[in-house]
Amino acid sequence: MKLEWGEPVNGLRLALAWPPTLGEPTLGEVPDFYLAAQDVSTTPLRLCTSADAPNKRGLTIKTAGVPQSRTVSEEPNETDIVLQPREVVFLRLFPEQAMQLPDHPSRGSLIASGVRQIPTMTVLADMEINHAPGGAWTGKVITPDTRAGIGAEAPKNRKARLDLR
Repeated sequence: MKLEWGEPVNGLRLALAWPPTLGEPTLGEVPDFYLAAQDVSTTPLRLCTSADAPNKRGLTIKTAGVPQSRTVSEEPNETDIVLQPREVVFLRLFPEQAMQLPDHPSRGSLIASGVRQIPTMTVLADMEINHAPGGAWTGKVITPDTRAGIGAEAPKNRKARLDLR
């Protein structure tokens, strides 16, 4: 599966990833949606999603292109990283899910279950940072409508799984 990237904003672009389709273990956590953020500029880019840079992430659920619902998270991801050109960082879309009890399905896994069952269902994610520490990225990036690889089989080849072009 290749990631489906949105249009770059201020040197950063975003894709939505569902780890099971990347063929990677989730380290004992419940599978959930992740945002892949990539520096597509020619210079290093600082991305800060900590409490110092309040960021809102949203997931819009659509059926046949018509928005059905939207869920939002403002919980900080606690990431402060300098991305080199073409480098990617994966951020949990709903970081509060990491604290969830093991017997309770995450918001992301419940949404993915619906996407698996309804072939016309797609999701669209966005992330917005308006205020960040000096020199850090600000703006709003959006993924394209996607099924995020849900229902797709993970590639057998590790290089193909990590294809972030």
